[in-house]
Amino acid sequence: MRLRLPRPSRRREVAPEPEPALDFAAEQAAFLENSWQQRVGWREAGDITPDGRQVIRAGGWHHVLGDEQAEPRWRGNYGRPYAFRMLEDGRTVETTDLWDQGEIPPQFRDALPDNAEVIPAEQPGSVLRFSDWEGR
Repeated sequence: MRLRLPRPSRRREVAPEPEPALDFAAEQAAFLENSWQQRVGWREAGDITPDGRQVIRAGGWHHVLGDEQAEPRWRGNYGRPYAFRMLEDGRTVETTDLWDQGEIPPQFRDALPDNAEVIPAEQPGSVLRFSDWEGR
């Protein structure tokens, strides 16, 4: 009986195609465009997020009110008090759970105009530092 060894393949090995380089700048731009488009949708829904939180836009910045239930150090802006006057009806909104979402980009300012103005704090210059909450 004769032992047969496999013959070497005459086919050329083909290197796999390299994956296209990721364009992180384009991906980031698309992500930001989508997130601001979502916020435009919130405005069209009455300045309410899908989970029912009120949206505040003041001074060209976008904010969402929290539910005031968390311990102060876990609230937006570390539980610092804020007050706003709503431009539509003049009512005052006060919160200790304000979540900043950033400055509204120039291309969205027409779609996301201010809906409130900040009511200045009674003690201007008071700053709440993270270190004030350490160890509590």
